[in-house]
Amino acid sequence: MIEKKNPTRDRLIAEGLKSLVLHGFDGIGLNTILHAAGVPKGSFYYFFKSKEDFARAVLDAYERDLVDWRNKIFKDTSRSPLQRLRHYLQRSSATMWRKHLLEAACSAS
Repeated sequence: MIEKKNPTRDRLIAEGLKSLVLHGFDGIGLNTILHAAGVPKGSFYYFFKSKEDFARAVLDAYERDLVDWRNKIFKDTSRSPLQRLRHYLQRSSATMWRKHLLEAACSAS
């Protein structure tokens, strides 16, 4: 099923992604996310059937960001294939990946 784009839903997902990156999956607090996104709690269930549905949307966004980030590196024709691979391996350390995701989540909100 293809979801329609909705700025409010997208803000909730972006805040959920930031929370995931900063605090891990268990550290995602719904009230904090709602406050950061400027969304009343009652509106949450308009966009998501459940907290599990929201978690799935956040993880889907995480995966899309990972794929986009990886594709950007490997499709960079200004570098040789070996340079692209080295660049990917250097940048894929846990610290760099967390930084990239945080930047991506911040730019999405």
